[in-house]
Amino acid sequence: MGPKTQLCSTCHRQLHALFSESTLAQGLDSLESIRANPQMAGYLKWVRRQQGPASFRVRRSNDRS
Repeated sequence: MGPKTQLCSTCHRQLHALFSESTLAQGLDSLESIRANPQMAGYLKWVRRQQGPASFRVRRSNDRS
């Protein structure tokens, strides 16, 4: 992702909880690829339905790729 791409802190933490640095560098290097990823798409669908503050607890995935 380029320097102009910004994610909210919760989405940024979720990315790192789901994926290793090498996976992010190799295939999830744009907002389009992040949104298209099934794991992240599920998270984004869930987070859009939430009300209240935009900060949620993030836990590392057991099957982190």
